[in-house]
Amino acid sequence: MDKSQMLAPLQEVATIAAGNAATALSKLVAQPVSVSVPTAKLMDIEQAMKVLGPTQQVTSAGLMKLEGDAKGLLIFTLSPDDAEAMAQHIAKQHTSTPYNDVDQSILREVVNIIGGAALSALGTFLGMQLWQSIPGSATDMLGAVLDPFVAELGSSYDQVLVLQEAFTVTGEATSVKMLIIIDPPSTTTMLQKISEKLSGNRAANN
Repeated sequence: MDKSQMLAPLQEVATIAAGNAATALSKLVAQPVSVSVPTAKLMDIEQAMKVLGPTQQVTSAGLMKLEGDAKGLLIFTLSPDDAEAMAQHIAKQHTSTPYNDVDQSILREVVNIIGGAALSALGTFLGMQLWQSIPGSATDMLGAVLDPFVAELGSSYDQVLVLQEAFTVTGEATSVKMLIIIDPPSTTTMLQKISEKLSGNRAANN
């Protein structure tokens, strides 16, 4: 089986994650959210980081680890201006306190909610126990934010599975990128779960 055929079932996994994350984000900001066509690719970890932009680019990023029956990393990035606009909008929805600066706690809550929605959907679809770590966030050069994770994953694996999605809050044209990076053993487990699911469906239909 070539690489494209192997990854085909994971395209549905990426689509499910994207749809549920977009729904959660839309509820959070009380605005429509559109989502790009998700992709599922195998690539080395440095290539995966380049998907998010130049390492010298100042970015607001939220990160959390994927734990449980699969291991990996969820990364959310957006420009500092978009992060501030989103945080202001969310703050206005939930508090009457004047809001002036990017609040990292709001960014972490965004990551927690939309990342949790994505993982919950994936866990249900795959029949796996998945949960997220406490999210972290930072506004800094992209390389400085991601280097520790690049070093950790890159020292263990040549390639990782990358599920890539991009969301746009249509009312304010705010864009958010989401990368779900999954290590090779977990990718194998996911493919096995999908195969079992498809086999079960075929048996039920016969």
